[in-house]
Amino acid sequence: HLRRYSRRESRRTIHRRIFITRTELTTMRAIMGRSYWGPRERIAHLRRFAFIGDSYVFGQGVGPDETLPAAAERHMNDAAQGALIEAVNLGVCGYNLWNDWLSFKRLPPVYDAAVLSLCSNDAWLFGRTYRTDYGGSTVPYWERTHPFHAVVASCFDDIADYSRVNGLSIAICYYNMRQPVAAQAKDWSKAIAEIIAELCAARDLFFIDIAAHLEERHIPFSELVVGDADFHPSKRAHDAAA
Repeated sequence: HLRRYSRRESRRTIHRRIFITRTELTTMRAIMGRSYWGPRERIAHLRRFAFIGDSYVFGQGVGPDETLPAAAERHMNDAAQGALIEAVNLGVCGYNLWNDWLSFKRLPPVYDAAVLSLCSNDAWLFGRTYRTDYGGSTVPYWERTHPFHAVVASCFDDIADYSRVNGLSIAICYYNMRQPVAAQAKDWSKAIAEIIAELCAARDLFFIDIAAHLEERHIPFSELVVGDADFHPSKRAHDAAA
């Protein structure tokens, strides 16, 4: 009975409220941070951005208010000059490109724009679904000579079609952490970024190379990762990326 009452009251609240204040939005983000529930309705005067991706978007190793979407929301609101912007964290640890995109497509159309964040292993198409071990290699699965490339490209086709049909602006980001200990480490990261950039350019999708941006800022690697045993982005990395 309590659950039914709660759902009923939530629906009433959604239809009754026509706006949300910046203070309320800040409080919501501090309490929830990661949107396990997902918004179901639009809110007047609120621009909503969906952040789609894996553990890099979810924010493994950092607090809910220290993630990429949380940092982006703060920066966008600071620059918005009075407009109200919400960044919804839809990241799920272990997801790949297709997991990210197909999960988002099933959601209600309550977003004004979307940001899809990709890292080097997002072409591992069966890792989460079938617990496939790819042995750590990443670049070959993105390359045109690999069978997975055609599947990756078809996903980019679907993203571009969805963007055009629904009038939804979608940005694709390459966000990857690597240890700068060898020249080949830079080479493979750059190779993946170039492949993603080409896929985006051929479909008029906006591309952001966050990995290159972080490298240009010369931030020590130790400050960009959660710790020695966890190379997920740190709070500082997410803030710099945003």
